[in-house]
Amino acid sequence: AFLYFPLTATTEISTKELIENKRVYWTFVGYALLPKYQRIIETKEKIMVPVIDMSSNPMFRKVANWLKEQQ
Repeated sequence: AFLYFPLTATTEISTKELIENKRVYWTFVGYALLPKYQRIIETKEKIMVPVIDMSSNPMFRKVANWLKEQQ
């Protein structure tokens, strides 16, 4: 599972990258390896966190594979 925050297309450079190269920059990526997909994860503080299965999305699958390789 991972959480990301995209850089908004507010500058000329980021807008150009998005339009011309279909590239989005992320300002933050946080992740946790999960042995198997779970729809909801409960934290130790008893907070229920919904998890969306994005494994069918090629971009997110590529990012997930890259993150795993960094371990």
